[in-house]
Amino acid sequence: MAGQQDELIGLLQMMIIRSLCLVGVLLTGTLIFWFISPDETEGGKADAPITSSPPGPDSNSSRIAEPLPVATSTGHGTADVQLEPLEGARELAEIDYRPLLAQGKVSKSELALILSSLDDAQLLRFLLNNTHLTLDDFFGYQNPTKTARTLAERWLNNTETFNQDGVELLFGTKSAIGTNQLAVQSEFSDMAPRLYAYYKVPNSYSKPFVFMKWTNTNNDTLWVLDKQPLTGSSVEIQEAWLRYSRGWPSGKYQVELISAEEGLEVLASQSFEVVDPESR
Repeated sequence: MAGQQDELIGLLQMMIIRSLCLVGVLLTGTLIFWFISPDETEGGKADAPITSSPPGPDSNSSRIAEPLPVATSTGHGTADVQLEPLEGARELAEIDYRPLLAQGKVSKSELALILSSLDDAQLLRFLLNNTHLTLDDFFGYQNPTKTARTLAERWLNNTETFNQDGVELLFGTKSAIGTNQLAVQSEFSDMAPRLYAYYKVPNSYSKPFVFMKWTNTNNDTLWVLDKQPLTGSSVEIQEAWLRYSRGWPSGKYQVELISAEEGLEVLASQSFEVVDPESR
C-alpha cells in the first residue's frame, strides 16, 4: 500500500513539473512576442515613424512677404559653375539659379546666353522659378509675355545713377522700422553682414510690390532681381535687405528700384561700396 502511494505521489510530481515547464514555455513565448523589435515582424517591415514636416513652398502663398533671399556664402568659393544642363537634366527654364545668383557666380553674359535661348513660355517659367513672382502677378498685366521680356531686359541692363522725383533710394546697416531717422551711408565695412536699401515710391504708386535688383559692378555679376512687397502706405519709407553671414565681399554695388506697374519703369538707381578697412 505504501509503495502504491509513493508511486502515485511521484506521478503527481512529474505532472506538476511538466505543467510548470509548459507554463514557462508559454510565458517565454509571450514575452518574446511583446518585446520583439518591430522590424522583425510582418516580413521584416516596420511601420515608418510619423513625422511633422513643414509644408513645401506654395507659389501662391504669402512667401512674397519675406525679405530678399538670404545669401549664406560670400561668393569667394572657387568651385566651377556649370551653367549648361548635363545630359538628362531639366531644361534651362526649370533650373533655379538663385543660389548661384545670390553668390555672384552668374555674369551678365552668362545670364544673357540663358535668356536668349528661351521662348516666351520658357522665359515665363524661368522667371517663376527664379523669383517670387506668381502666375497671378503676370496675369495682372495687360500683356504678360511682353512684361516677362521687359523684366528680362531690366535684369540684363543697368541704369545710370538717378532718382525720379518723389522717389528715394538710400542705404544703411540698420532697419528703418520703428525709427524716424535713417543712418544713411554710401560706404560700408566688409564686416557688415547685412545691408539695407531704404526706398520710397511715388504717392500714386498702385502695385503692392516693386522689383529690386542688386548688382556687383566690379565684375558685372547679377546677384538678385526679385519682387519686394510694400508694407503700409506708399508714402512710408520701405526697406529691403541682403545678408552675407561672413560679411560682404569688397567691391562696388548698384541697386535699382524698378516699378511693377505697366512698363516696369526704373524709378531709381543708386550705388554703394564695400571696403576692407585694413586696406585703407
